[in-house]
Amino acid sequence: MHWNNVGRIEHKGIQSCISGGNPYTEMLQVPAIIAANPQTVMVDVGPNSLWNFYESEELDDYIEFRFTILSITLALGEENGWFPLLREKDRPFVATSLQERLELTTSYSQISIENMLAADLHEWLDTPYYDRGMPEVGGGEWLDYLQTPKYLPPHFEAMNRTEVVVWFEENMEQKARYGVYNPLPNGTLNHEALEYTIRSLTQSGIEVIMVATPHHPMVYEFLAPGQIDGHNATLAYFENTYGAKSINWFWETWDEQMFRDRNHLGDLGREYFCERIGNELNKI
Repeated sequence: MHWNNVGRIEHKGIQSCISGGNPYTEMLQVPAIIAANPQTVMVDVGPNSLWNFYESEELDDYIEFRFTILSITLALGEENGWFPLLREKDRPFVATSLQERLELTTSYSQISIENMLAADLHEWLDTPYYDRGMPEVGGGEWLDYLQTPKYLPPHFEAMNRTEVVVWFEENMEQKARYGVYNPLPNGTLNHEALEYTIRSLTQSGIEVIMVATPHHPMVYEFLAPGQIDGHNATLAYFENTYGAKSINWFWETWDEQMFRDRNHLGDLGREYFCERIGNELNKI
């Protein structure tokens, strides 16, 4: 679940959110968040965040992309806290000097040009395109984008229930064996990144709230007893060690119409989530 995609949250205090992409890649944002001096930071800590990395070219490409994009936009000199946690092979993807930043920026120029052409020409070429771009930072539409960003197009919402059932029958047994549904209690790069993140925030006087949202209700039919215990152990550790608060809704059953796919909320789900999490934040 990605917090930059959940929608508008009505809350009386000041808060920030960290995307649930991967704690390992998203920890780069922590110094900037601390500098913004929020009252509260909400961190997505679902079972899908607590797995060991495996040898995968696709995963390595994703990590390279996230580190490159994030390090291009961060202030130089902010990497002292998290840089030692990086795998040796990932360190070249982080810009620690102006020269490295220029080189990494150049490496993504071609991709940016291709995306711009796709945005401008997709109707003329009759090719599929979905605009997930963001407005200019600080512009008139910027705050609205942060509160209600562009999201993926509907998926399960466009299918009838029989089609959704068939999808789970054909796919979920295999996916239940993946690391995202077999969270470990400790010892992964994601755990180390979460430790750095939560320790840094709490030591800076910032309240941390860990949130886990449900997956599609059909997911749970494919999970064995005790399969998610590593998730519960992780939440308990950060609660006891750093005083982070936990809002664990993973085992709740939300209506099937609230989900875009097996693990992402759709329009109805995001609206429901925002209403509930707003109430929880106001109580805290």
